[in-house]
Amino acid sequence: MKQKKTQHTVFLADDHTLVREGLKLLIESDPAFTVTGECSNGPDTIRLCRELVPDIAIIDIAMPGISGLDVVDEIMRSPGSTRIVMISFQALPEQIIRARRSGATGFVLKDATGRELLSAMHAVIGGKTFFSQGVASCILQQLMESNKSPSCGCTDSPSLTALSLRERQVLQMLAEGKKNSLIAELLHLSIKTVETYRSRIMQKPGLHSLAELVRFAVQNGLVDSQG
Repeated sequence: MKQKKTQHTVFLADDHTLVREGLKLLIESDPAFTVTGECSNGPDTIRLCRELVPDIAIIDIAMPGISGLDVVDEIMRSPGSTRIVMISFQALPEQIIRARRSGATGFVLKDATGRELLSAMHAVIGGKTFFSQGVASCILQQLMESNKSPSCGCTDSPSLTALSLRERQVLQMLAEGKKNSLIAELLHLSIKTVETYRSRIMQKPGLHSLAELVRFAVQNGLVDSQG
């Protein structure tokens, strides 16, 4: 009698229901995988991944509450051996570098083919790293840019590394259009504390308006420009 092959468990984290439904259908078309959980925001992703300890977590970079990159940081600090595949509408060099440093071993753009995502999943389960074609092109472009003169300005753009985790959370919520009072309620802070965080966020990267703040959040992958 043939022994049944073990299925690898998969967790899906994306704030768009249609995306999750489509991913689930695609993933479960491959007999090697089964989806055991899903959610639409950062905090629940951390909690459920700690509870379920899936073999693979597919995480959207831009999610409400806590960005996908910060979610990966938290998951990788937890016991277990969950492999991480990041998905995103766009490939930004800083996102890719930070995702790799945090422990993600797969990065797939949302306009990639289903075959690419399944290939990424098989690769990370096998202990390998996988970048979809669009991501690989971004990395190559970044390598080419790094050989140019610093006058191109590539090294002068503000970075999220200057901000603490709490400051990144407040930044993300501000960029999503949430008011100070709602942010205070969601993060269990006083409105005055939120205002202090907002002031620090503006000062550290040298931002001067809400429009610049939103642009900075989009450029660093905290929110999607597509909404």
